[in-house]
Amino acid sequence: VDCSLFRRYDVGRDTLLKDSFVIGYVGRLVESKGVHLLLHALHQLPESVRLLLVGKGPLLQTLKKLAEALRIAQRVEFHSAVPYRDVPRVLNMMDLFVLPSIETKFWTEQFGRVLIEAMASELSIVASRSGEIPEVLGDAGLMFTMGDLQDLTEKIRSLIQDVDLRNTLAASGRARALKFYDAPVIAEKIAVAIRESLEIQDAPQ
Repeated sequence: VDCSLFRRYDVGRDTLLKDSFVIGYVGRLVESKGVHLLLHALHQLPESVRLLLVGKGPLLQTLKKLAEALRIAQRVEFHSAVPYRDVPRVLNMMDLFVLPSIETKFWTEQFGRVLIEAMASELSIVASRSGEIPEVLGDAGLMFTMGDLQDLTEKIRSLIQDVDLRNTLAASGRARALKFYDAPVIAEKIAVAIRESLEIQDAPQ
């Protein structure tokens, strides 16, 4: 990602999110992303906590109905998918990013690009211990047992209550994004690989 675009800066919040602690998710609204767990977790968290869900998918209406059933609809903002250029602004409306992916028979989280974008934006992160998430996130966030609602809720609660831990994880995430995932860093690694490949091909047989 371009860490000069994905970074921390001040943005305004709308009425629902103003003066609240905002948990956020950006991505497809499908079963494998585990977004329903976020709604159930929100139900157990203080009234001042809000949830911002950004994306579209076949579960949109199901998730809205779940929010109504849990009586938290007034604390959830559903936002349609945004152009990629607007993702940095959306991430900056959040205090905490959560990726609660769940493995299925035919799918697992292969990378989780949005994790890098959240890290570069200096967000504290909670993510499931699923697929490649542990490798991507490293020590820059808290991981919970995949599909475990109580573990997810407690990890979120700990970050709501501990501002120092949030700040530490946010700083670690930014540093990790710059070191491993910034576009110029990746470009240089590709260039090195190409040069080494050419050198091997040109070597005497």
